[in-house]
Amino acid sequence: MVYIETRLELNIDKLNVTTQNQIEQLDRTFKNYEKQQNKTLDLVMQQIHSNSLDVVIAACHTSGPDTKLSTGTFIKFDNVKTVHGYSDVSSFTSTGQFKCEISGFYFISAFIASDTDSAGFQIMKNSHTLAIGWHNQRPSGWSRSASSFIALDTQKDDNTWI
Repeated sequence: MVYIETRLELNIDKLNVTTQNQIEQLDRTFKNYEKQQNKTLDLVMQQIHSNSLDVVIAACHTSGPDTKLSTGTFIKFDNVKTVHGYSDVSSFTSTGQFKCEISGFYFISAFIASDTDSAGFQIMKNSHTLAIGWHNQRPSGWSRSASSFIALDTQKDDNTWI
């Protein structure tokens, strides 16, 4: 009978050790799972934050009544009225190109006023025409205007210009 009790105690001890090891393994597995979930949540939160960043530039091209822009030139917006969320303003004003710093959807609008018989512009992205604004055949003595608007998905380092 003593042998059976000793054997039973050994089996119980062995079972306790095995159970404790399994509990510790489950605890490690759970902690790893929790760590991965937290990383995933952090990435999702970063993506939500980056998607909610605002970039705003309101700018004009200042010109006198005799200023003419040649076909194929970039319009340089030298009179910046508002900037938010964009750091390369000096390049924008000197070249006329907007280099995307934050990927996302952008709304671009352009408006021209001209006292010529015809005038136009193109909204460009990475050398591709996306939208055109154009006017022609103005009545004598009247200035004409043209405008164009576009929403586009841009990636970091994409370039847009008018």
